[in-house]
Amino acid sequence: MSQAKLQIDFKVLAHNFSYLKSQLRSSTKFMAIVKANAYGSDAVMWSQTLEALGADYLAVAYCQEAIALRDAGINIPILVFHPQKEDLENLVNYDLEAAIYSLEQLKSYRDYLIKSDKAHLSIHLNINTGLNRLGIKKEDISKVIALLQNQNKLRLKWLMSHLAASDDLAQLSFSEDQAAAFEEVCHSIETELNQAFKKHLLNSSGIFSLTHKQYDMVRSGIALHGYSNLEHIDPHLKVVAHLKAKVTQVFNISKGEYVGYNFGFQAGNDMTLATVAMGHADGIDRKFGQKQNQVFFEDTALPILGNICMDMFMVDVSNTQIKAGDWVSIFDAQHNADLSAKSIGTISYELLCAISSRVEREFILLEN
Repeated sequence: MSQAKLQIDFKVLAHNFSYLKSQLRSSTKFMAIVKANAYGSDAVMWSQTLEALGADYLAVAYCQEAIALRDAGINIPILVFHPQKEDLENLVNYDLEAAIYSLEQLKSYRDYLIKSDKAHLSIHLNINTGLNRLGIKKEDISKVIALLQNQNKLRLKWLMSHLAASDDLAQLSFSEDQAAAFEEVCHSIETELNQAFKKHLLNSSGIFSLTHKQYDMVRSGIALHGYSNLEHIDPHLKVVAHLKAKVTQVFNISKGEYVGYNFGFQAGNDMTLATVAMGHADGIDRKFGQKQNQVFFEDTALPILGNICMDMFMVDVSNTQIKAGDWVSIFDAQHNADLSAKSIGTISYELLCAISSRVEREFILLEN
């Protein structure tokens, strides 16, 4: 039996999917982001569930993630956000769609396909409107248009961009400016190519903060997990995953004794401690130690003492009835991953994605 479990409730995922869909026009398509093993969950199970729920698209970061989904029988369109030059054959062979984010990438793909007997590749043109991560800038659009003309191998289906701060309502004007810049570039492309293209811009928080810019499709990852990054929206979502670990030993220490590596904690009085079978090899950041975070046994908070070890950490269980074999909650619906992450100055994404493969995934399926 596993020493740690990530319990994933797909009935809760269905609730979140339904709520997000309720915020959209009936004609707006839904792209579910399942990169990074569905944010530390299980990309195949997550994708199969979303396909059954009616998601229109899936998206991943890299080509090998998409191939794994195709091999698992996923049939709906899959967008690869960050394909590499050497991925082209797999993109075509596995019927994937590619985000084009640079002139070099566009020219490389175009030239290879024209010279080969490969079928066409459907592409989404990623336009840089201010995030400055990936994307083609406005001044290069004329070169993009020239490369796309007079060929039929690269088939432009979608125009897209990424918002930089849609979760920050104080920066809403910046998001509006990004949308305006996106529309300006889209108009130029459509005018020059004499064709209308579908568009997608909004991420999870953008669905709520910039909903009038949903265009033809929205993209959502973290909100499907129950985290919108907007305080007024989070109550409408439910937390999908519950991370828990087993207590393997309960023991007493005396005043003045140290706990863990490098004398990370010294007892100010006699105490009862428990060892929990998770560590930084499982995704529990070392910064969670030194009382910076806590876990929960029933409704009792148990401060983490000393430094997180590779495979375990110690907690204060004085005045509880906890025993070896009991389970403690690292995060759950009440004490969620966002709260845990904030305690060490990070975000829920990082905590969720860090959960290692050593942690057993336990699924509550839709039909259960």
